[in-house]
Amino acid sequence: MEIKEEVHRDRYCMVIFDIGPSFERVFFEIRQMTGKSFKKVAELLKQPRPIVEVATKRELMRRSMPLTKAGAKVVFELAPE
Repeated sequence: MEIKEEVHRDRYCMVIFDIGPSFERVFFEIRQMTGKSFKKVAELLKQPRPIVEVATKRELMRRSMPLTKAGAKVVFELAPE
């Protein structure tokens, strides 16, 4: 039996793919999650693919639940080195 080792990187980015119908709820959740000011969150959401946080995939999955409940669609991508 051959054992294959997989290399797992532990840093991922949470990227908002689509804000959805409720911009206000998503804005509020991001502000609570990051602790950033209104201005910083507004600048973040004006970007084409805003990166909200960088952490482990498990942590990001847990932290993305309020955003998905607010209507946002998020994806997890490998963080740039």
